[in-house]
Amino acid sequence: AVCGGAGQACTCDAATTVKKDDNTVCMLKIDQTCAGGQCVDNTKACSAEVTTCTCNDNYVAKGDKTGCSLKIGETCAGQECVANTKACSGDVTTCTCDDDHVPNNDNTACLLKADKTCSDSTAACLANAACTGTEGSKTCACDDGYVPKGDKSVCVKKESGSCTADADCLDNAACTGDMGSKTCSCNTNFTPNSDKTACLAKAALNGACTD
Repeated sequence: AVCGGAGQACTCDAATTVKKDDNTVCMLKIDQTCAGGQCVDNTKACSAEVTTCTCNDNYVAKGDKTGCSLKIGETCAGQECVANTKACSGDVTTCTCDDDHVPNNDNTACLLKADKTCSDSTAACLANAACTGTEGSKTCACDDGYVPKGDKSVCVKKESGSCTADADCLDNAACTGDMGSKTCSCNTNFTPNSDKTACLAKAALNGACTD
């Protein structure tokens, strides 16, 4: 703590510590050396192996490192989840992204779906997307060569785009070809539309459409 003269209040060193809720102690922020000091809540015990303040395995550090938030999927009764999650109450008993967001691969953040409104280039859009557009009307847009899939919770490669797995491709398409040169190709009985953003059912001989 940093104290002034006689009769003046003590304050925590904002660069390395944060006040406990009851103002009784200055707790070390995440990544600070923890020998002899108290880390913020929900951190691992300091030891010979753990020498800096580190969140428990089911938590992730906040952006400003002033605390640890529960990861997506963790039971959340009385605990703070990562940002952009539903309120933990009633039927919501685990940390769950709100309807405009989806979890990232390691469940440490909720990312904005494609075409959702965002604020600036630092917005947490989903993978292979970025916050673009004019001021006041920016949205998370899939990168060049990608297109939103299904409920817009993922950006996938257009037809004929390079890929490593079927999940990289459009609906009704698969990742095919030799290792190192695989591309997304429409399945049998499907054909790409003009801009390769969808695989459409081919017309059957009688004029009806196949599944």
